[in-house]
Amino acid sequence: MSLTKKQLRQSINVVLQNPYFNENDTIRNNLLGIDQELSKDVKNAASDAELQKALEAASLDQVKLDDRASVLSGGQVQLLALAQAILNQNDASMLLLDEPTSHIDAKSQAKVLENLFQVAKEKGQTVLMVAHRLDTAVTYCDDIMVLEQGQLSQFGDPLSLLVKNNDDDSIT
Repeated sequence: MSLTKKQLRQSINVVLQNPYFNENDTIRNNLLGIDQELSKDVKNAASDAELQKALEAASLDQVKLDDRASVLSGGQVQLLALAQAILNQNDASMLLLDEPTSHIDAKSQAKVLENLFQVAKEKGQTVLMVAHRLDTAVTYCDDIMVLEQGQLSQFGDPLSLLVKNNDDDSIT
């Protein structure tokens, strides 16, 4: 099967460590990935109920859709990116997470990742996650690749890597 560049981009849902959102626009428009001018003309966009559900799944219950993104902290911006990923999970066959919770507290991280991975499992999506926290990788990943200086140094399931490296309690 061959994919065009556009099809490939549409099949991968990406969450970056430092996501960009238009801080002068609303949470709603940022979630939808549109700007203020286009928002008046968008057809078939997610309903407010769907947007609110995505915010709740990302531990952003207190944020209002009409709030400006400028009111968000760094951690909340990451949560907004995760809410956007949850919202867009229907369209993707792969979810690529690049340190998606590096600025988020442990309780919020657990809730959001549980939600993301549960939906991914239900939809049969592949998840590729870059993580520096060992506990995150062990909790959510079926297999772990350890890179050292850009080279693959270890690969395996979390338990076998932990057993192999039990002297220092880390995978390095």
